[in-house]
Amino acid sequence: MLISLGCIFLAWWALQNLKLDLIIRHPQSPQGKMLHVLLAIVLGHFVANFVLDYIGWSQLLKMGF
Repeated sequence: MLISLGCIFLAWWALQNLKLDLIIRHPQSPQGKMLHVLLAIVLGHFVANFVLDYIGWSQLLKMGF
């Protein structure tokens, strides 16, 4: 759970440099802010899944040798 929250926070931090005004009309509106949060959650979820899978795979490699 902490890895997921950490990855969502990192995704939100990284998305701060994304120019949403090129994609949506009013990036400072509530809808624009909600889109920013949802993008951070989705991106953070995928990154957290990768990190957890990587940890699991590395644990399996230990058993193989």
